[in-house]
Amino acid sequence: MNKSIRLSVALSGHVIVDRFSLTLPETGCLCLFGPSGCGKTTLLRALGGLLPAQFEPENPWQGKKTAILFQEDRLFPWMTVKENIQCVQKKPARVLSLPDELGLDGLLERYPHEISGGQCRRVALARALCYGGDVLLLDEPFRGLDRPRIEAILPLLQREKAKKPVLLITHDQWEAKALADQILWVEGPPLRLKTPDSSENLQKNG
Repeated sequence: MNKSIRLSVALSGHVIVDRFSLTLPETGCLCLFGPSGCGKTTLLRALGGLLPAQFEPENPWQGKKTAILFQEDRLFPWMTVKENIQCVQKKPARVLSLPDELGLDGLLERYPHEISGGQCRRVALARALCYGGDVLLLDEPFRGLDRPRIEAILPLLQREKAKKPVLLITHDQWEAKALADQILWVEGPPLRLKTPDSSENLQKNG
């Protein structure tokens, strides 16, 4: 069942999210679409339990195993690609299949400084997916990737959202429409809907 909540976040005395209302899906992808600096990332991190926040009634994802892909790749420079992926959960089958699906085969023994920025982004995504969990939070997941590469990755994420709730943060309209089942058009701070009727519901693709 979908869960409707309100949440507020204040950091260093500044209100970033002020009783923002949203309905979290049981499965499928909800997207927050808006400019940088409006509070999207703050909301994502609050839902992931990384920032103190006030929830009404409570955070329905609290206590769930949550995988997060941050804006930054956050790869360990002293680990190889394979080690960066498998360090979150040692499941050999998943570690071996994800690099192939994400076009990273042949790079498993390289280090982050030996591969491109786009490849590092895909390693970070592979690590988040390898972690698994009940919820997937994606903050600008396609940063630095070209359209053909994104299109190749989308089927993998479509399968993920069929099994669990996914929250997507982006300021790219094509990315939002390519993956999301619902888009909330937002602005801020404090984070708010851009207009009362600006949310766009999208038909699920199979």
